[in-house]
Amino acid sequence: MDSRELDTILGEIVLISQTTELYNSFISQRFQGQLDNIKLEEEKDPQRLQQLTRLKKIGGKGWIREIGLNRMMQELLADYVYLEELFLRKSVEKALKIEEWEEGNHTSSSVDDVFYIMKKW
Repeated sequence: MDSRELDTILGEIVLISQTTELYNSFISQRFQGQLDNIKLEEEKDPQRLQQLTRLKKIGGKGWIREIGLNRMMQELLADYVYLEELFLRKSVEKALKIEEWEEGNHTSSSVDDVFYIMKKW
């Protein structure tokens, strides 16, 4: 795979991850807002009261990890780590292949290239 294509794919995965986190935050806040509006003392059904009490304890964050979207994101992020490592290796290999020595410099151009790659990574 071409390094530029890989860089584009990695950028898209990061964007998807950020958007998912933003969505999770929104849903969690809305859910917590709705829970805060529920008055437990007005609930007559003991089973429903138990469910509402449990939901209030876990709040908006606990259940959101179990949503299918978040499980898929965890799988995607596992692949992202693998692709990111592949991208880093290919980029460093390419920097070492095009290494240039200039008269008067104490280091080769690959040092700057590798530091740039590491900073981007």
